[in-house]
Amino acid sequence: MGKTEIDESCVERALAIVKYGIAVKKYLNTFESLTKEGDLQQKIMYFLRRNGGAVEERNLYRAIHPERYGTFMFGRSYAGLIQSGWIAETGAGTKGSPKQIVLMRLPEEEE
Repeated sequence: MGKTEIDESCVERALAIVKYGIAVKKYLNTFESLTKEGDLQQKIMYFLRRNGGAVEERNLYRAIHPERYGTFMFGRSYAGLIQSGWIAETGAGTKGSPKQIVLMRLPEEEE
């Protein structure tokens, strides 16, 4: 900025840069889990959260790529989220009633 002293505009700019950095880290979100199953479950919930809490099943599959995890791992992770009440399915899965995946509760955020 070419200044010889730190003034109020410098402090405001620094605060804006820090806030931007925090927002970027929150947007990119890295997951901390103890198992691959936990990591996958966090990815599913994060995708739902970023898309307003509800997505069509096929859009979830396109984003998460369940084939990369294997049918057993994905099925177990997905079923675990349903059984524990984190997500729910709606719709019949037909052309007129596509299956929707709905986020039922928000995970607690660390600050």
